[in-house]
Amino acid sequence: MEVKPLRVFIALPLEEKIEEIEEILQDMRRIEGVKWVKKENFHITLRFLGNVEEEKVKDISQCLGKVLPYPPFYLTLQGIGGFPSIHSPRVIWLGCEEGREKVEEIKKRLDEELLKIDFPLEERTFHPHLTLGRVKRKGKRFPLEEKAKKWGGKRIGPIKMEKLVLFQSILQREGPLYIPLNTFYFKDEEVC
Repeated sequence: MEVKPLRVFIALPLEEKIEEIEEILQDMRRIEGVKWVKKENFHITLRFLGNVEEEKVKDISQCLGKVLPYPPFYLTLQGIGGFPSIHSPRVIWLGCEEGREKVEEIKKRLDEELLKIDFPLEERTFHPHLTLGRVKRKGKRFPLEEKAKKWGGKRIGPIKMEKLVLFQSILQREGPLYIPLNTFYFKDEEVC
C-alpha cells in the first residue's frame, strides 16, 4: 500500500488575544470573495514545506529541536496589508511589530537547519505576518485599503510566544484542518 506524503508547515501558533483579532475579522468578513481564517487556526508561518514523505517528518522534527533552546518572547500585531499588494491582494494579513526580530531570528535558524536536510532556502523575502484570509476573486479591485486605514492602527498584544509547532495541513471543503505533529516549547535558557 502506497503511503501518501504529508502536507506540512512550521509555525508559531497564536493562543492569546484571539478576541481582539476576531474583532477585526468580524468587520472584514463583510467583504465577499474571501476565505477567512478560523480563529483556531491563527498562526505565524515560519516555513511551508509542502508534501513530504512521512519518514522525513522525523528529520524535520530534529531540525526544530536544534533551533532551540530559545527563550519565550512577546509579539505585537499591528497593520493590515496584502500580498502581493494592498491594491490587488491574494492574501490579507496582520503584520508583526514588536518581537518581529525574534521571529526573523528563529526563521533564520530554522532555515539553516532545514538546508542541512535538503530543504533549499526560499527565494522570496520573509515577512512575518498572521494570515487573516485568502482572496478567491481574481482580477477584481478589492476594498482592502479602507479596512487597512480603519484597523491599521490597532495594536494587538503583547502576545506571549511559547512554542514552535510542526503541523500537518489537511485540506477540506470547509477549510484546512491543522494537526500538530510535534511541538517544541521555548525555554528560559541562554540562547546557544
